[in-house]
Amino acid sequence: KKIQNLSKINSRLLISGDFGTGKKLISKIIHQSSKFKNKLPITIDFKNLSNQNIETLLIDRLSDLNDNLFVRSNNNTLILENIDHLPLNFQKNFLFFLENSSFFEKSKIILDQKIISITEKNLKEEVEKGNFTKRLLERISVDSIQCLPLSSRREDIIPIVQHYLSNYNHNNKKNISFSESAISKLELYDWPGNVSQIINYIEKTIILNQGLNTENKLDVDDLALEMGDYISEVSQKNNLDLSLKEARNEFEKEYLLSQIKRFNGNMSKVSEFTGMERTALYRKIKSLNISLN
Repeated sequence: KKIQNLSKINSRLLISGDFGTGKKLISKIIHQSSKFKNKLPITIDFKNLSNQNIETLLIDRLSDLNDNLFVRSNNNTLILENIDHLPLNFQKNFLFFLENSSFFEKSKIILDQKIISITEKNLKEEVEKGNFTKRLLERISVDSIQCLPLSSRREDIIPIVQHYLSNYNHNNKKNISFSESAISKLELYDWPGNVSQIINYIEKTIILNQGLNTENKLDVDDLALEMGDYISEVSQKNNLDLSLKEARNEFEKEYLLSQIKRFNGNMSKVSEFTGMERTALYRKIKSLNISLN
């Protein structure tokens, strides 16, 4: 809903979030839903520009205004990737153009554009460090979207995995799927590379499992993941040194911690999946000294 609403207006938008969380995808969707959708958006990546390139894009000579970034992207969407890489000495120039539309009107240029800035950094922290101008942050973030990492929205992991697996099946006339145990393990993985990592993972896993069984089903042992960080300290204990009661408690604690992590702290889903009534579930959690914090 927010993406669709932002596509209808020209307010400046800041999209922030970790690598691979979908920032560029959101900017493209906004453009494709806007009044400028029949044009290719103007995309600038400050990470890959030299100072000389930036100086040209921010030129203020009236005779050379056609090279100016704002004129070039007029009547279109302007997508500014890695806005945090815009050098401090050029940020004031950039801010000048944002705040002084009258400068362009002198040349009979009326600006009409959607400006979308993208960053992986927390720009408020960059302002505090002296790396980014506070006023510029205010100007480029009239609206904002924060893209959360997959570790904070685990309920999205399997739909995203299934989406890319479905694409692969369609393009290659295959019928590959994941077993229930494999799905459970995929939900528990933290995916530090987010959606980008999932895309690469699907391709890698399938390549490593060309000789699948007749059911074309990928199981836990087929997963192409280095899941060392998935294995908790409890899992690595030598339970043979414990009494039966202690070992059972350790297993129950590890099991419930895994399910709580899997369902991102949604206790209704944990209760439903484990088959435990919620009151009994909370009693068990308390008896095992599990802190829901």
